[in-house]
Amino acid sequence: RTPSAVAMKLSNFASLDPEHQRRGVSGLKNASALDTQIMREYLASKEQVMSLAMAADRLIPE
Repeated sequence: RTPSAVAMKLSNFASLDPEHQRRGVSGLKNASALDTQIMREYLASKEQVMSLAMAADRLIPE
């Protein structure tokens, strides 16, 4: 993906994120059904996702 495509995808996710909505960040309104499903799964298991992300980060050499 290009940098602008990544930014657009993140903006789509922002439109689905309750924390961004509370802050008044609307994001883009073109989130796909898959984006919505991914966000639901993430919100239902934030602790597990964070744990996996931290484990993956430790595998990256400095």
